[in-house]
Amino acid sequence: PTQSPTDASTTSPTKAPVIATLDPTTSPSTAPSTQPTAAFPSLVYAGDNGSPGDGIFPLAKCQGDCDDDDDCESPLKCFQRGGTQSVPGCTGTGISGKDYCYDPNPPTPPPTPCPDMEIVVNILTDKYPEETSWTLTNNCDGSEITPGEYVQKEFSHVQPYCLPLGEYTFVMEDAYGDGICCVYGSGSYEVTSNGESVASGGEFDGSEATTFGSCSTTSPTKSPAVATIEPSVSAAPIAPTTSPTSEPTRSPQSGTIAPTTNSPTREPTGSPLSITAAPTEVTYRPGDLKVPCDGGKLLLSTGLDCKRLTTFDEKVLLANGSRSSERFHKDADGAAVIPHPTDGGWYYTSNSESSNGGVGTLRFASNGDVIEYDRTLEGTIDNCGGGRTPWNTWVSCEENDTDGYCHEVDPYTKFTQKVRVVARGGNYESFAYDDQDPSAPNGYRFFITEDSSDGALTRYTPDDSAYTGDNYDILNTANGVYEYLVLNERQGTFTWSTSYSAGQDSASDYFQNSEGIDVHDRILSFTAKVEKLLYTLDLEQQTYIVTSTVSGAFDLQPDQIGRIIGEADVLYFCEDGGSNCDIHGRDGTGKYFTIVEGTGYDSETTGLAFSPDGMYMYVAIQSDSHIYSFWRTDGLAFNGTVAETKYH
Repeated sequence: PTQSPTDASTTSPTKAPVIATLDPTTSPSTAPSTQPTAAFPSLVYAGDNGSPGDGIFPLAKCQGDCDDDDDCESPLKCFQRGGTQSVPGCTGTGISGKDYCYDPNPPTPPPTPCPDMEIVVNILTDKYPEETSWTLTNNCDGSEITPGEYVQKEFSHVQPYCLPLGEYTFVMEDAYGDGICCVYGSGSYEVTSNGESVASGGEFDGSEATTFGSCSTTSPTKSPAVATIEPSVSAAPIAPTTSPTSEPTRSPQSGTIAPTTNSPTREPTGSPLSITAAPTEVTYRPGDLKVPCDGGKLLLSTGLDCKRLTTFDEKVLLANGSRSSERFHKDADGAAVIPHPTDGGWYYTSNSESSNGGVGTLRFASNGDVIEYDRTLEGTIDNCGGGRTPWNTWVSCEENDTDGYCHEVDPYTKFTQKVRVVARGGNYESFAYDDQDPSAPNGYRFFITEDSSDGALTRYTPDDSAYTGDNYDILNTANGVYEYLVLNERQGTFTWSTSYSAGQDSASDYFQNSEGIDVHDRILSFTAKVEKLLYTLDLEQQTYIVTSTVSGAFDLQPDQIGRIIGEADVLYFCEDGGSNCDIHGRDGTGKYFTIVEGTGYDSETTGLAFSPDGMYMYVAIQSDSHIYSFWRTDGLAFNGTVAETKYH
């Protein structure tokens, strides 16, 4: 692969050669005619959370790790990062995910006389800076200037240029098509030429253009600069890997999409969870609730054991005895397991359904050890459910009324972006995909549920142009098709309508507050929690059936669902709210059983997921952000043979 995910406006092969590219995260300076030299201090990791003391805190300029502005010397601020983004006024990349102090109001450098046109571009980014880009084109010679990637939200980026006299066109662009003001922040832009404002705004759709100057005024003695100006810090941060690799610029999302299948069953070695080799006797008995765990807070089926991995606001204990640098997020919710592409380990990506929102990621070694935790997505609100993509990223959805959208998170590269899988803001829950639809372009369709009384179930089909070879483009390219589920109760059939209101009406009549969703072998299953129903749709025959999820101890509202594929085809449920919040299963005959009973909690069980080899099951108890790991004591995978199932 040769292309990392960037806005298409900066990579089009039809554009003229770029004559200058300046890093929008560095301090403003007049564009020099030669390679600029670094005049800023390097990033230095000095301490964390006030330790060590000895005068280290508060931190000086370009020192980290800061958690907030109070950790920095006044008037410095803490520059929050999700990876290795460049820090204004500093050089180097520092430690991935660490935050560093910077000066938000750096001294203005002495002005350099500009004999022709001094053009200054001032961009105040909104809450989604990565969507913002622009192009300044010299209409007299066809040369262009484009910025690097914007990464700092709600931040003023001032970029001056000394350019030849001529006619210029400035095009302001927003990749999502909603401008930079005034829905997601109060962004704006202004362009001045020799001190006079020639373009400004903020409220637009996808783009707007302004032309100024004249080719007739071009100085005959000057020729346009054609040398590429390289900034001192890379304009587009390289997505970091978990550890140094021989391919630091690799984009794992390029190439052919290959849906992940369960890897061959293997027995973890050296695990602190003490999983033993598979014995002759099979001891796992789903529904036979006899095994206490974590001081009696949970009651497990016979043949299971468990360990609590996390607690809100505590640093995660890692396998080597150290603690994570970041504290575990609040109100853990929907989650998925994403396999690591090379070392046999995996990631557990977990939403935070809180005002701070975002996604946190636990990193597991191939033997099940926890080896890392970090905050992978920030700047969102009430991230509730989501789902995995065929190319092994996590789509996290916000439950935030008209401001709720979905975001793609790659736990391996740390890349994040808001995606186009929904047409408008809403209380979005879960995400799933069908990769076997012969009528869909490239075979893919995507489904999103909405937790509202009239929340339509969306089917999103990307446009053909989305399949560029870069998987990051698939969910974030314009002109995709939005359709909505409409049930025909009398005939037991369904259709997909482009009418959003028709989808709302069907949801209001039949499946209010839909949540968990799963697609397997062209069968789509989703839960409607108000009426405690499970809808099962045959996507090929376009028929459906409805069953109740109320059975025995399963008397709360169905929430997240998951599936183990193997000899036993079982659909698993979590419960949304109340005492004895549990994990339940339903087999192919329609019978229900309980896997784990949350006897010590009055909360919500959610975030149900399985390791790629089926050896571990994970679930979250939301109130305390307790993430539990479960395993079979007979050493077999969850999709293997069971001794007996105790049904309700």
